[in-house]
Amino acid sequence: YMAANNDPFYFNEFANAVHAHGLQYICDADQADFELDAISPKAAEKIEALAENRLATEQYIDFFNNTVFRRSLVCHDGIALDSDYQLGRIEHLFAATDVMPILDMPESTVEDARAFKTLNGRRFSTEHPLAQAVLRELSSLKPCSITIDELVDAVRQAAPPPMDEDTKALTEKVGHVLYALFFNGVVELLAAGRRGTAAISDNPCASPIARQMAPSQRVTNLCHRTIVIDDEMACFVLSHLDGTRNQEALLDLMQEGVRSGRVRRGIQNDNASADDRESMRRQLASILKNFFRSGLLL
Repeated sequence: YMAANNDPFYFNEFANAVHAHGLQYICDADQADFELDAISPKAAEKIEALAENRLATEQYIDFFNNTVFRRSLVCHDGIALDSDYQLGRIEHLFAATDVMPILDMPESTVEDARAFKTLNGRRFSTEHPLAQAVLRELSSLKPCSITIDELVDAVRQAAPPPMDEDTKALTEKVGHVLYALFFNGVVELLAAGRRGTAAISDNPCASPIARQMAPSQRVTNLCHRTIVIDDEMACFVLSHLDGTRNQEALLDLMQEGVRSGRVRRGIQNDNASADDRESMRRQLASILKNFFRSGLLL
């Protein structure tokens, strides 16, 4: 991909090549993209009828999606692979999600949500009460992560009476749900917790790398994703979020920046003067909220 020699080949050819060298394919780093649930039901039904094994299934999915790049995990050929669910494999991990609840009515709350959407706009719904409870809890924490034990406790508090059972049984059920949501690409299971904050502090602080990258308008967040910021004032504020300024000091900085011509207020605010502090206060609140939701604040 980034080398002098770049000879494309099909997935099944790759799988055969690694096998010839005493290795075997485990899965892709983003395996959710290569599951039948990730494509249309009609296509999935056809592929299921055609494919003789899992490798063939993934090759057909590549054809269907026109896959041009993979990040494949391999191991030694003698290792027995087992993808069946086992609680012990995930109970030490952290769970997180980027999905957001879809609220059908203005008066709806997160607790009413049964439908959700991903960052790329894919919408999905579930009638499974435990899956709903898990997704509501994780989306309310976004961008932070939570341990499996903490998630079980939160679900117990939010779940209806039928879920009021002993901790071990509920943990098993939550684990099953997380495993399914992980393979559907809507939940992440992480080896380490995210360093994001659960609230906007009095002295907001962004990660050092985000502050350094702010002038480029493309920054890396705490989830290791690229965030594009097309607001000049937002980039200006981000570059100064080192934790030493409270929000009043940030407002002073914004006003000084506009008066000196170092920064423009933005398309929606160009007609407002630098002395319009209340308008600028609303602008700062919106900027900080977006930074918080984007996983840029420590």
